[in-house]
Amino acid sequence: MTGRKARFLPGDIVYGYLRPYLNKVWIAEFAGFCSVDQYVFVVDEAVADAAYVASYLRSPAYLAAAPIDETPGQLPRIRLDEVLSTPIRLPPLDEQRRIAARLRDQLREVDALDTAATARGAELAHLRRRAYESAFPVTPLAVTTESVSPDGWTWRSLGSLARLESGHTPSRSRPDWWGGDIPWIALPDIRALDGRPVFETLERTNPEGIAHSAARVLPAGTVVLSRTASVGFVTIMGRPMATSQDFVNWVCGPDLEPEFLMHLFIRSRERFRSLSAGAVHKTVYFPTAMALRVCVPSLDEQRRVAARLKEQLAEIDQAKAALEAQRAATKALPAALLRKVFGNAVV
Repeated sequence: MTGRKARFLPGDIVYGYLRPYLNKVWIAEFAGFCSVDQYVFVVDEAVADAAYVASYLRSPAYLAAAPIDETPGQLPRIRLDEVLSTPIRLPPLDEQRRIAARLRDQLREVDALDTAATARGAELAHLRRRAYESAFPVTPLAVTTESVSPDGWTWRSLGSLARLESGHTPSRSRPDWWGGDIPWIALPDIRALDGRPVFETLERTNPEGIAHSAARVLPAGTVVLSRTASVGFVTIMGRPMATSQDFVNWVCGPDLEPEFLMHLFIRSRERFRSLSAGAVHKTVYFPTAMALRVCVPSLDEQRRVAARLKEQLAEIDQAKAALEAQRAATKALPAALLRKVFGNAVV
């Protein structure tokens, strides 16, 4: 196998030697030019099959031996002379072709599994949307008076149903105000917590940190809605906690079920995001939060809606977890197939 740059022809191997294409491999199907971060390999057809060689370059055996140059100040790369000097086991040419054909068929089956999993993932996402649309026949959040509401539902000022609370960050220059017993919700927490109760956080503060800041310890059941960066992600405090200033926190009154409110925010996420402002960093400001109106049924119906959604979402999440396990296994198949042929290390 010889290597050259710039132009490739059908049957040549195009190999990425520099990020973002590091260790990516293609067999050219037409003539063209490669980018500056790729090599072109011309395989000697008398002794080697291009598809076999390309499969080897994708294998754990080659990747384990690939001499990556990580010189400081440069992107990780693989030098041409080192690639060409890496040994490869070459069975007879007909056997190479049989191996390459078998691998191609097997990898096509893997691709089909991945395509089916992608379709199943889209189906589960659709089922989740339908569950929310069924639970909330209208988008139940607005900042203006809305005239449309389902039977038995009414538009109310959110401030009349829950108390709005802010958050704050104790001074980072005081390490003695951090690492205590009070969970403190911040933006790095919120995406993983979206749609479920929070009991633990990445950071904690302590009574001194609370006493010397505008942060407040809020009760369990407080609904925490992100208003900056990850706008619209929402959780419920599973125990007393504080938050950063990146959230609007709602302490529900006797006529509002916290879990219902959390799901209401999820159903209305796009509308809430549309209320954000800012040229660079989108933020929903407190005057807007104070003006929010929500469409709600009776308290008993709120609880029924929340319970029904919880059951439906649990089934969807269970199916999603099984799908993710299947996708992880599918993702591992190509390496396993290549390892079976080429092993883990070069000869």
